[in-house]
Amino acid sequence: MSPSSQSLPKEFKRVGIQTNRGLPRPTGRYQNFLTNKLHLVSLIVAALLCPTAHTAVQEQEVVHLGVAQGQGIAVDGELGSGEWDDAGVVTIEVTPHWNVPIRYKYDRENLYFAFSGLRRGTEILYPEVLIDSRSQRNESWSPGVWWFHASNNLCEADGAHDVYTLNGVFQCSHTKPGWSANIPPSDNGVVEFRISLSKFSLSPDVGTKIRLAFDVTNATGNDQQKWSFWPPNAKLGVPSTWAEAVLTRSNARVPSDPPRDNPCHERDQLTAEQFVSLMQTIADAWNSGDAIKAASCFVEDAIYSAPPSSGHHGRQKLYDYFGGKQGRPLPMRMTWHHLIFDPSKQIGFGEYTFRYRIQTHGIVIVKIDRGLIRNWREYEVQSGQNWEDFIGANSF
Repeated sequence: MSPSSQSLPKEFKRVGIQTNRGLPRPTGRYQNFLTNKLHLVSLIVAALLCPTAHTAVQEQEVVHLGVAQGQGIAVDGELGSGEWDDAGVVTIEVTPHWNVPIRYKYDRENLYFAFSGLRRGTEILYPEVLIDSRSQRNESWSPGVWWFHASNNLCEADGAHDVYTLNGVFQCSHTKPGWSANIPPSDNGVVEFRISLSKFSLSPDVGTKIRLAFDVTNATGNDQQKWSFWPPNAKLGVPSTWAEAVLTRSNARVPSDPPRDNPCHERDQLTAEQFVSLMQTIADAWNSGDAIKAASCFVEDAIYSAPPSSGHHGRQKLYDYFGGKQGRPLPMRMTWHHLIFDPSKQIGFGEYTFRYRIQTHGIVIVKIDRGLIRNWREYEVQSGQNWEDFIGANSF
């Protein structure tokens, strides 16, 4: 349930400034001496601190996000088949074992967002969408910066956040002009948003820019209230830390619904047996040149790397890397030797031999999120030896 009131964060509380009232004021030559000393000290402090502050602002990473044009949706708390295939996906990490994927897209009339994974046992998180419709890059909230909250009610504010009451009057309700969301989160932990572009007088043209962030909160309304954000470094009170989002054309995307014979699909947890099946599915897909099936075993915003390279980010990039529609020029051959899985941590390990133009032997460690691979990290060495000769006497 939405909190009925919310105190201002500490950074917004007014701080009183005290003077040296009651102390004797220095005069004459002594006053000039103090003035010169203070001026010198201020110059030294400025020289020391200002470059540091400037460097910190310069080094702050700016997150960029393309919001692709897609089809409209039904706001019913159900991720219908194919309904979000044309959307992008980012993920909020609430805990190492709890992630909330967020899908996003737009059409000529609305912005669309879908939060999933909001329920975990008896715990429920409530989603919020933060939009700077003027892309002002401000350090604080101002008109045009919007807060949208969905729990048991819909709550909104222009130029402020956490506005549940105003002058003692509850501001939230089951409906709001210009936007809608299914409330509370559906039994499967999904909340879908539809927000009209006209609410911000926002153009639907390609290239339109906004600042955008997402968060989920337990909405306790007291000092136990917590938030988790995307981008991870976003701050609720500082819109300049949000992502720079731009409206883009529609993209052809990898289907999110796996083929019927594919064991790769979302679920709460994997067992050791299901992990082996998932990894073998990837190997079989590579060996047969089926890039769609291989990519479907990864979450939308997966990271696949062979350190120290940065690797490939996102299911779409993996689909292309695995060969895409046309397939790779030469066949791949992947063979697993050992597969081990820790169900409590949802982390697995594999030892393999892979051949594509050259042969390598290696190991991979993967992180599973809701039944699919979120992180894939491999280490390998090139070798012309077969596996048995390569490991020598250290066989087991």
